[in-house]
Amino acid sequence: ADKLTDQAAYNAALGKLTPAGMAKDLQDAIAHLKAQSFVNTAKIGATGFCFGGGMTWSLLNFAPPLVQAAVPYYGPAPTEVAGIGSTKAAVLAVYAEQDTRVTSGRDQIEPQLKKAGVPYQVNVYPGVNHAFHNDTGTRYGADQARKAWTDTIDWFKKYLA
Repeated sequence: ADKLTDQAAYNAALGKLTPAGMAKDLQDAIAHLKAQSFVNTAKIGATGFCFGGGMTWSLLNFAPPLVQAAVPYYGPAPTEVAGIGSTKAAVLAVYAEQDTRVTSGRDQIEPQLKKAGVPYQVNVYPGVNHAFHNDTGTRYGADQARKAWTDTIDWFKKYLA
């Protein structure tokens, strides 16, 4: 496979993929990981931030996930969310109060999580905006980032241990 070392080339290649194709790539990677003898009985969790948060939603949406728990951070909802209604993963959704565009996606996702009947929690962290967990950016909110990370670790301990 070719290596993409140029950011513009990487962005162009990424732009050619469909959300379903990207989710399948994630599923294939997880299936490969689970096939390894040192992890084949392990529970696996998924998390991502921004685009990665959206990919975490896509992972839960497009195919029965091979993960037992997921924590998408301020990830945009997929265009079509019906697949989330059949997820088997426990989901902690992390949103930022001031990020109204992305946070409004919970209105489409939460009914699907209810339909799935899985453990889920939707946390909207007050006083912060998109990318509040990015400690290299101007929107970093240290207190809320620590709280969200503690919530994430607690979630994974509960559903992956």
